Amino acid sequence: MKAWINEAAVELCKAYGEKAKEVSAIAFADLSEVPWLLQFGVSAFLGSTISSDHANLRSLLEEAGLAADLVRPYELVADWDGSFKAKLGVVSSDQYTLFVVFDGKVSAVLREGDGSPDEVKAKYLLAMRSALDQV
Repeated sequence: MKAWINEAAVELCKAYGEKAKEVSAIAFADLSEVPWLLQFGVSAFLGSTISSDHANLRSLLEEAGLAADLVRPYELVADWDGSFKAKLGVVSSDQYTLFVVFDGKVSAVLREGDGSPDEVKAKYLLAMRSALDQV
């Protein structure tokens, strides 16, 4: 995932504390074109990548003087058959699509092509703050 998401999580933790756990960010990886013989290796790679990103988030939180478990890290869901992509209306698999979920509903959809990384981060923070202000 992009580095800005962990930076944004730290900002949210500073502003909202424990409430930051109340909203989730979920990304889907379209893996429908991965041959079944390679799926085990791809699963291991995704697991390693997610573990590394979550470790980075914990480090950033600790550097900021915050508890390492103060926020729920983003989730990455492997879409092996393309069904999530189809149901959620994701057009391109070449770019990430991130969903902000609050109270069981998608409150924002962010796509890599929605602007510069700083613009996407700003949209993400706006969506997260809007949801967290309702908690």
